[in-house]
Formats: sequence, C-alpha cells, structure tokens
Amino acid sequence: MENIVLPTLTKHKSIPLAYMGKPTLMQTAIHYLTGYDFRQQHPYQANGVTHDARQSAFGLLNTCLTEMCCATGTQSYRGALVTADKVLAEISCASNGCEEDGLEPYVENVLDTFLQAITTRKVKNLPQYMKSLLWTSFATYKLNTISGITAPYKEVKNVYGLH
Repeated sequence: MENIVLPTLTKHKSIPLAYMGKPTLMQTAIHYLTGYDFRQQHPYQANGVTHDARQSAFGLLNTCLTEMCCATGTQSYRGALVTADKVLAEISCASNGCEEDGLEPYVENVLDTFLQAITTRKVKNLPQYMKSLLWTSFATYKLNTISGITAPYKEVKNVYGLH
C-alpha cells in the first residue's frame, strides 16, 4: 500500500479526495503522516517502560482520524458540522503539505491534551471525544504555529505565571 500512497502524497502534497472511499488507502496515508509504523516499532517510553496509555491513545487517534476522513455525510464534532473533505484540508495544512514531519508535531500536541483531559475528568465516549479534540485541535495547532508557540498550552501557561 505504501508504494501507492507515498508517491501520491509527495506529488499532490495532500491526501487525495478519492481516498475517502478507500479506507485502506486512507489508513495507510494517515499512518504515514502520523509516524504510526515508527511508533509500533518504538513505542512511547516513560522511564524505560512503555507508556501504555500514550501508546493506546496514539492508536485511537489514528483510528479516529481515518474514520473522520472516510465519514460520509456531515459529522458533528463539539457542535461544528464537518465533512471528510474539510478534515482532509486541515490535515494538509497541519502536515505542511504532507511533507517533512507530517502530522507528528500535531499528534504530540493532541496526545498531550487528550491524556491530560482523561485524567482530570470522566469521558464517556473516548472515540467521540478524540474526534472532537482532533477537529478543534486543528485550529489551536494552527494558531500556536502562527504565533510561534510550539509548547503545549499547559507549559505556556506556566511560563507566563497564569493560573
């Protein structure tokens, strides 16, 4: 699959709209952009031990992102009405045209936010919460990139002493 997907991502600098109807190709493209294969071979570590919660959240993120990109019709994420083509456009933007590090910096930001959220509140539907977070994080990530803020919000908050 990678032999089909990678040249297309490189050539078009985005995930083709045609992949919306082809979940296997979409999943391969998402996995490439998130560094999925690398994380399967080199799981997240904390003090030399696999960070199971982060690794599981990473798997959920990939599944949810693929589902969002293959969804038919309009979906609602935190009240926003979203179509799969809008998700693809945001992925292209967040991944800098599907080049360099792909979505990896974005993914790390989402994982930090997700893990913090599920440890501080009861989340009834983890996949739906992840999808809502992914959608709203596109805007947050873009704003942080534009403003030059690269650290997660909680770190920025501490730098300025805001509580």
